[in-house]
Amino acid sequence: MLGCIIFFGLCGIVVAHKASENEQGLILNGIIKFSERRADIFYWSLVVCSMSFVAIGIYSIFDSLRATLALEVSETEVKIPKGFGKKSHVTILIEEITNISETRVSGQCFLNLSAHNQKVAISKSMMPSKESYEEVKGLLCETIEILKTSKIEQE
Repeated sequence: MLGCIIFFGLCGIVVAHKASENEQGLILNGIIKFSERRADIFYWSLVVCSMSFVAIGIYSIFDSLRATLALEVSETEVKIPKGFGKKSHVTILIEEITNISETRVSGQCFLNLSAHNQKVAISKSMMPSKESYEEVKGLLCETIEILKTSKIEQE
């Protein structure tokens, strides 16, 4: 994210300098021709867009610093961060989990949990380490297996 902020910040500075010293029109790819005034508007529009990306990047960094990214697994429930910035959690009772599967898409790995009325995915890349992902996966699979076994024995 920091690289994007620096890149767009530098782009904004370079284009602002170009716009402030512009004394001629602009021709884009030999197709679109701008007068000197319209070229200034075009350049300043690029500056505004670049600086908007810088502002969004800075906001995202501060927002991610105060967001809770913790996956919580207890004996009775799993709380999974949800949404942009991960400020809220989806809570699934362990006894309601009906299926656990793992999906790989373009090198990304997801642990999918299905409950009676909802489905959620835990991304491996959001975990602190590969080992912690495997630990959570093993713990959930083991717990679900124990619950299924105890339900069968009760029947």
